[in-house]
Amino acid sequence: MPNPVSIKYISEKQALSVPYLEQILNRLKNAGLLTSIRGPGGG
Repeated sequence: MPNPVSIKYISEKQALSVPYLEQILNRLKNAGLLTSIRGPGGG
């Protein structure tokens, strides 16, 4: 399993807003194309 990457990190590297990226990643997660874990703060 690859190392986890935060949404904030991806948004900064790809110049995308966090809310927009969350929408995309949620669709990928629901399609079974990626897995997600909660961060240390629960988010």
